[in-house]
Amino acid sequence: MPRDEIEPSAVSAGRRAGRAAVGGKIATANRLRDGVVVYLDAAGGWTTEVAQARIAHSSEDEQALKAALDSAVRANLIVDAAVIDTRAAESTPARLREQIRAVGPTVRPDLARRKPL
Repeated sequence: MPRDEIEPSAVSAGRRAGRAAVGGKIATANRLRDGVVVYLDAAGGWTTEVAQARIAHSSEDEQALKAALDSAVRANLIVDAAVIDTRAAESTPARLREQIRAVGPTVRPDLARRKPL
């Protein structure tokens, strides 16, 4: 096997070993009018920047995020609403799926919305 090829099992093992501790929670969804990934910000609005997302560190804060999501879904502003985990002390999503949603497509780097997290 060439030196630049990496075994899939090695990638998986590296991801498991490199998992960061879970920090808080953030609210994410897709904006209904155009499908863009959005995050609830501190002012109660929606931003496309994950770094500006409001982070919930307590169960009360998490309930407030869920209430905001429910309200926005009922108002037909967003779809596919979810409260997701973040890495400790960051607003970076903890799960790979959410990291990809925050950055953009993986198959065409020229379509990415921002630099990888």
